[in-house]
Amino acid sequence: MILAVGPTALGTATFPRLSKLAAEGDWTTWRSHLRSYALIGLAVTIPLTALLVRFSTPIVRLLFERGAFTAANTEIVSRVQSFAFLQIPLAVVFSLLVKAISSRQANYCCCALQ
Repeated sequence: MILAVGPTALGTATFPRLSKLAAEGDWTTWRSHLRSYALIGLAVTIPLTALLVRFSTPIVRLLFERGAFTAANTEIVSRVQSFAFLQIPLAVVFSLLVKAISSRQANYCCCALQ
């Protein structure tokens, strides 16, 4: 859920500004804003990711370890979840890059050129 909502919301929030700058042809400011958004996204998501990885086992234990879900299962699931959490910073940056490409109207299909 974090990977679906967070990066998408950030990309959607930054898109109008990037589109306006692209339409004006202000590429210096466009690059500056894109860089700033990416750095802010990384500054927020890297510590968040570190916390989520650190507390992955307690999160899994709290949510799933009841009845048939054993401590061994918790350990396996928390490892997998930790690796999934590592995608968060990259997902934020890639979401911004996709919106940046769209703001430049550079997301056409190569098939349309033929």
